[in-house]
Amino acid sequence: MQYKFSMYNHYGTLRNGSVLIYNVLSSAVAMMSPKEFSSIHKAVPLDAEAELFSAALEMGFVVPAEEDELSKVLALRNANNFSDKRAGFQILPTTGCNARCFYCYEQDFKPCTMTRETIDSTVEFILSYCENMEEVNIAWFGGEPFTCENYIAEISKRLTTEFDRRGTKYFANVITNGALISTKNIDAIVKDYRISSAQITLDGRGDKHLARKGFLDKSVSYHLILNNIALLTRHNVHVMVRINVDRANLEDCLSVFDDLAALDADTDNLWPYVAPLYSDKSKPNQDCFRHDELSDVFVKVYKKMIDTGFIQTVNGLPMNFSNATCCAKMLNNFVISPEGDISKCEHLLNVPDEVIGHVSTGIVFNSAMAKWCDSSISEQCKTCSYLPVCQAGCTAAETRGFGFGRCSYIAFVHDAVIEAANYLLERSEE
Repeated sequence: MQYKFSMYNHYGTLRNGSVLIYNVLSSAVAMMSPKEFSSIHKAVPLDAEAELFSAALEMGFVVPAEEDELSKVLALRNANNFSDKRAGFQILPTTGCNARCFYCYEQDFKPCTMTRETIDSTVEFILSYCENMEEVNIAWFGGEPFTCENYIAEISKRLTTEFDRRGTKYFANVITNGALISTKNIDAIVKDYRISSAQITLDGRGDKHLARKGFLDKSVSYHLILNNIALLTRHNVHVMVRINVDRANLEDCLSVFDDLAALDADTDNLWPYVAPLYSDKSKPNQDCFRHDELSDVFVKVYKKMIDTGFIQTVNGLPMNFSNATCCAKMLNNFVISPEGDISKCEHLLNVPDEVIGHVSTGIVFNSAMAKWCDSSISEQCKTCSYLPVCQAGCTAAETRGFGFGRCSYIAFVHDAVIEAANYLLERSEE
């Protein structure tokens, strides 16, 4: 059999002379000598290197010559996006918020909160739609969803009671600013709402974070948010701490890792990561980094994560993400607004043409729904070596003109990954 070097390999030569290689489809990572890499790159198995080649084949660095890697990625993508075994619902009980983040795409939305009728219809719609589903995923979003915690409590109880009776697996997560979490509601969050993961955003350290968040309640402090993050992790909630960076707060954000490392937290449940703030073509923000600046930015980020223990091995570098699909492209994934409108993408809640139904009447397979269910991808994506990472990227970003278009920032930080690997190895030798 003949073989070829995978189109989804990424690699670089380290300062110690070895070659770091990672494959974004298989998520495999390895370091090897230049001679070994040359053999793998040629994809010609030699008897003397049978063991090496066997390992490379198993890790996906080489594949059979006749394998259509693109079609394989698309097949896996479609199997995930069009599964009839699970459904997901992003529920916004309100678009009201206790903060005023300057970059929030909802800042022009009219604040709205669910009515009693919408709550009842939302529960009935989800239960009816998921009649034959094996798994249901609920994502609480807003605004700040915990400003309507009583709605979360009621909807969660009604859904979990029925899904437990049916034997349907139920999972929930939340996107929150973390200010309204406390020892008073942590048991309900975990046991009643069954929230097993949370995303909390930090925009800097101390006063910098508070200034950028603009909390209406001035008693909210940076340390309150940190303590709430730790509280969640100790109750076995996996917390993804999204650290939003731009030119104005990068150095300050690097110090956030020191604060997170010092928390009394269950570190197995704590995953901080940095995300560049995106500029919008309709409202340009000169503080946002260009894509060609991101590698320099992430060199600093990854080195700080290494210094604070959040990256401890080469395999821990953020280079092996795969199959991170856009929820909007999944057939059975929907966003439910406070008014009860159903759409596919939370970024397009204020676009009437994106509405595909209402919780009181159900879903209509209209042109908007058809667009999101289209499994085709652009020619640019077909030839991109990062396709398994972004799964053809963000349609909303491309059509609405924000961020780096369709592309994920991860496609621009390869040099930072290689430099971080150098730094990690050199630290281990000290």
